[in-house]
Amino acid sequence: DDEVWFGATGEDDELFPDCRPLFVHKMNGVMEAIGGPRISAPLMGCLKGDIFDMARDMEIDVNDTWSCYFPEDKKPCGACLACKVRKRGEASVA
Repeated sequence: DDEVWFGATGEDDELFPDCRPLFVHKMNGVMEAIGGPRISAPLMGCLKGDIFDMARDMEIDVNDTWSCYFPEDKKPCGACLACKVRKRGEASVA
């Protein structure tokens, strides 16, 4: 089966509707109806600090990841709410 994974976290559900379990559930209903891939959000129950720790333990450079909703030239825009929230979060983790 085809599956699409995305990194929605539990901490973002108030700001971002696509980070809510109901969104994933409803999208999977749509995907099933049209024969599309299953949507999976394996980090939805995790806190960002825990995700950061997992990335470090797995030797993943978080600078190689991004959260942007409106990328420009395959780079984060830096202006959308997701970019702003991530920037604030990185400042508190550092």
